[in-house]
Formats: sequence, C-alpha cells, structure tokens
Amino acid sequence: MFSYITATPEEKDRLLAAQILELHLLPHS
Repeated sequence: MFSYITATPEEKDRLLAAQILELHLLPHS
C-alpha cells in the first residue's frame, strides 16, 4: 500500500499529477 507520509516530494508530485490526470480523463457527463 502506498504510504503518503513516507513518500518523497517527487513521489507525492507524481501521485498528485496522476490523480489530476485521471480526473480530467473521466467523462464529464
């Protein structure tokens, strides 16, 4: 399981970017 607390800033940025990308890829219906 991914641990946000122990993640490096780079990992946090990557995770955040992935979540934002998923949100934008979801159908807006």
